[in-house]
Amino acid sequence: MKKIFLLLFTAAALAGGAAEVALWSLGVRNFDTGYLRTDPEFRAENFARFQRWAELLGADDPALPVRELPAGLKFVAELTAPEPYCSDRQLQQLKQLREQGFDAIVAVYTGDRALELLGAIDRARQAGFTCVALAWSPLPETEPATIFPDPETLKRELAMLAASCDAFAVGWRKTSLHFMRLEPGYTAFLVQAVRSGNPEITILGELYGAPCETVRRVNKWRPLLNRPESAAALVAVGYGERPDPLRRAILQELKISDRVLHVVAEGEPKADEISLRSTPINGK
Repeated sequence: MKKIFLLLFTAAALAGGAAEVALWSLGVRNFDTGYLRTDPEFRAENFARFQRWAELLGADDPALPVRELPAGLKFVAELTAPEPYCSDRQLQQLKQLREQGFDAIVAVYTGDRALELLGAIDRARQAGFTCVALAWSPLPETEPATIFPDPETLKRELAMLAASCDAFAVGWRKTSLHFMRLEPGYTAFLVQAVRSGNPEITILGELYGAPCETVRRVNKWRPLLNRPESAAALVAVGYGERPDPLRRAILQELKISDRVLHVVAEGEPKADEISLRSTPINGK
């Protein structure tokens, strides 16, 4: 992938665009180049912003305390800012999910409409949810969007939302390991942002791996792990549909003793699982 990027860098240099040369050079040295080829905002006019992100990506994992997550939670995902004039309908959706046995929910900040998402979090509390886990990702993840917006704006809005949440998932959809390789400094930035708004918020790391039919196949793939020092549990994607004994055997084989919240397809709620609905909870 870097060879392709270097060819593009050379082409920019031959074209004589100094700003483009500086931008491509910055990208090759500091970012996941495969991702940057899809980022619609990786342009010369945004050089200062990406230069600031390059500085942030070099930060170390902050030495912050671990805040535990209550046991036995049944998560549902994903809560987003409501569609226009759909707040009442969203509240009804949340009450129905609470009646189905869910007591925790993942609220996704998509990069805008933070105040509307804050209102949705309040409605989740009103409906009886005892735990709200915040996550950050542009949605839908298949559409072009940057995960490198203005860092000060992102920090401010994550801090504001975190003040009303109980946990924060460091990777979700477009900011997760299955989408791109993230530098540790990116996670460090997110953790510091949410802890600045809520020092007691629980941090959830991420575990991603290809599906395994048997334990013997575990060694044929390398799981990806994003586990900040302050993480109290891991959000696991890749084998949530496997039977519980196989899940435990795989984690034992991988020498992962952390508490794990498995992401599963929509279905009956179970403790320490995140049921991922096919559509967002937005009142539509």
